[in-house]
Amino acid sequence: MKGKNLTMGYVAWHDNKCTTDASIVQMLKNAGAVFFVRTAMPQTGMFLETWSNLWGRTLNPFNTNFSAGGSSGGDGSLVAMRGAPFCPSTDIGGSIRAPGTFNGLYAMRPTAERTAKRGMGTAAPGQISIKVSSGPNCHSMADVKMVAEILLTHYGLSFEPTAVPLPWKEIPPKSDKLCFGLMSTDGCVTPQPAIARALTETAAKLREAGHEVIEFSPPFDCWEVACLTWRLWFQTGAKETLALVASSGEPIYPTFEWYLKTFDIKELTVPELFKLNTKQAEWRYQFGEAWHNTQTKTSTGRPIDCLIAPCAPSAGFPHGFPVWWGYFSLWNLLDYPSVILPLKKMRVDVEKDKKDMSYVPKDNVFDKMNWEIYDPERWKNQPITIQLVRPQFSDEELIAVAEVIDKVCNE
Repeated sequence: MKGKNLTMGYVAWHDNKCTTDASIVQMLKNAGAVFFVRTAMPQTGMFLETWSNLWGRTLNPFNTNFSAGGSSGGDGSLVAMRGAPFCPSTDIGGSIRAPGTFNGLYAMRPTAERTAKRGMGTAAPGQISIKVSSGPNCHSMADVKMVAEILLTHYGLSFEPTAVPLPWKEIPPKSDKLCFGLMSTDGCVTPQPAIARALTETAAKLREAGHEVIEFSPPFDCWEVACLTWRLWFQTGAKETLALVASSGEPIYPTFEWYLKTFDIKELTVPELFKLNTKQAEWRYQFGEAWHNTQTKTSTGRPIDCLIAPCAPSAGFPHGFPVWWGYFSLWNLLDYPSVILPLKKMRVDVEKDKKDMSYVPKDNVFDKMNWEIYDPERWKNQPITIQLVRPQFSDEELIAVAEVIDKVCNE
């Protein structure tokens, strides 16, 4: 934003003043938006928790011992406390959806190829394998639709080379029978009991309303997908990020460093990067084919209208805990638009969401930690959300289908 500092949570950028408005700021101003407050983001701007040496830690208004999510955690916390009607957030790995998820909000990550990116800050502008998207954290599907339409309609700008100029499509309200895919797990980290219950109860309500729900599983190994995603985010071994942190002498957030080590982040050679980009393209094709082939399983004769999935393996997490990003970042890698839908009549319940003491964790550190840390007393009354997904460029259809699910589950 013109005249304001763009820090990305780095001490080194504490006085990095902007000379122009980013495209999304221009569009919102053109639509009449009034900017009155700025919110915190984490060191590196690339984290699902919001902490920095500039501002400290952003807290979750439902439980101050839990994270507000990130990197737009300041947005999520502010909107959850009704400090703003909505915030325009950004997302390259879950940074719109994590704050929406952990603060019980509506949120949307539109197709990244449709969102304007000119004027946005980044420490690694050459990373274009996985692109950033912009969307709202807010309080209703009506707000999701309003803000998404503004952000995806960038024709008033003089020149916007960073987004595909697709016209906004007005989709009539859905009144026919719909078919939903249910992805209960990614096979890597098993959702905690409250998340599993949310998916089961949502499916039951949709069936009661006359819709169809079928099981859906990813057509590839989601652990491999997560590893590749991290390597594409940090193709230089995170050199730019680490150099910026070191330039001011500030300490790096230990959990961020832990992720780099866990995913063995190293600088890629050009042939290595080509190989990863090729694999990403293969997975996009495989997932699209699996989606299309659901038409052989639905009673409508169409592919599924929407995929229902966990947002995260838990309904929140304690400060500093290394949460699994995979339920968010899968859709960044594929560039599938996704909506976070709060289930307003559900909260984590001590009796309904007891820990399964017979569960044997999978052979990865995230599943083990996710199971070990869970205690329903610690999580009680946390808001619960689900994630709704559709293929790339079908943002308007996703909103229309999400409105149906919202009505079934929340009215």
